[in-house]
Amino acid sequence: MLICSRDNQTKRRGAHSLEFAVIAPIIFMLIFGIFEYCRLLAVKHLAENAVREASRVGAARTNDFDTKDVAKVVEKYMMTFDAMLKNPKIEVYCAKPETKQPWAGTYAEGNPTTIPKAPFYNAGFRLGVAVHYEGIYTPVLPNLLLMNSEIKISATSIMLSEAN
Repeated sequence: MLICSRDNQTKRRGAHSLEFAVIAPIIFMLIFGIFEYCRLLAVKHLAENAVREASRVGAARTNDFDTKDVAKVVEKYMMTFDAMLKNPKIEVYCAKPETKQPWAGTYAEGNPTTIPKAPFYNAGFRLGVAVHYEGIYTPVLPNLLLMNSEIKISATSIMLSEAN
């Protein structure tokens, strides 16, 4: 059995405080890092859900919705994290599902002009309605966590048109 004398106890006085002072910043950085990455993943997940829901609405309602209505679906979902995102951009267009690229089609009214990104409401049967969201996420403590001060968030979803 180890017996500590009073002399040994007085020599180690304050050792716990010093150990805490060395370890505490590392623990706090880890905890804040976990919170920050959770927020980043929540924003990314929300953006993916927003574009999926908007492309579903666009595909189902090509005859009575326009681009602004579909973009409002994305804005409604992303409203929760507006303060964390800068420069949000929403694109709604017609796309070929096989290539996942914008469809350079012609207007259905017989106008032969080819357009670079056809409006989504021109999507015929088996063409995709694509919604693309892009924004810049700004972390709360980027310098403390050695993160970039701006992180690009983007999500794209394509749903096949029902050609209403």
